[in-house]
Amino acid sequence: MPTSLRQMLPLPMLPADRQNRRLAGFLLVSVLLHALLLLVVRQPALLDFPAGEPNDAPISVRIERAPPPPRSAPVAPAEPRPAPKEKQEKPKPPVKRPPQARIKPLPKPSPVPAAPDVTPQPVPQPLPSEPPEQARTPPAADMSEMIAAARARREAQRAAETGNSEQAPTEPGKNDIALANINRDLQRASRKPVLTSGVFQIVNKGVRTAQVQFRGWDPASDATWRQTLDVDAGLNGDIDHAIVRRIIALIRTHHNADFNWQSHRLGRVIVLSARPQDNAALESFLMQEFFGG
Repeated sequence: MPTSLRQMLPLPMLPADRQNRRLAGFLLVSVLLHALLLLVVRQPALLDFPAGEPNDAPISVRIERAPPPPRSAPVAPAEPRPAPKEKQEKPKPPVKRPPQARIKPLPKPSPVPAAPDVTPQPVPQPLPSEPPEQARTPPAADMSEMIAAARARREAQRAAETGNSEQAPTEPGKNDIALANINRDLQRASRKPVLTSGVFQIVNKGVRTAQVQFRGWDPASDATWRQTLDVDAGLNGDIDHAIVRRIIALIRTHHNADFNWQSHRLGRVIVLSARPQDNAALESFLMQEFFGG
């Protein structure tokens, strides 16, 4: 091949040169596309005019200022109303207080010593016997016997007045025997009653009812007996006072004046009175003995 023709033909391309060529072609195409887009966007918009009118007619535009808005009349500020004058109250004259009398403090009361607690003694209360020389009271005589004795006494007095002493028999007659019996009955009636001794014991006590046991003995005859007293205080009654009053009633069947009471609470013998006029003192003492109040 001649040398001139060899120089005109391109030499075979290497693989690296072929890739660079393709890349350069892509860049060139991209630049052209962007230039076309810029030309299209920057092209001025064409105005459509109606047929018959020249497109080159001048357009006159007049720009005027808008009229200013009407000024509103200035509103006068409202005058502030004067505040109502407060009524000035006249000062009240000071009230004169009467002078207060000084109160003297009362003297402190002296401390009252506390009363000792007295607990009821469950120990039975004995009634001590009186002197042994006093004879026992016989049972009350029947009315018919009293009448017969009075009749016999009158007959004896009448016989003594007649002075018929010379006719007195050697042996005692019927009138003498009757007179002796009458004198014996009168002597028995004139003797002092025997004062019974005994012990009281409360065996049962409820709200309304109670039972008191009395064990008595006769110092003259050494006779003993036991008696149970039923006590009923009634509706809303005081059972303690009812027990004491029942005991006093039993004491008065054997004592009508002073009697001795052996007090375990005081530790000595007390002389008490069973007389009706001393009932309040006797009842108060027995309340303390049995119930401590």
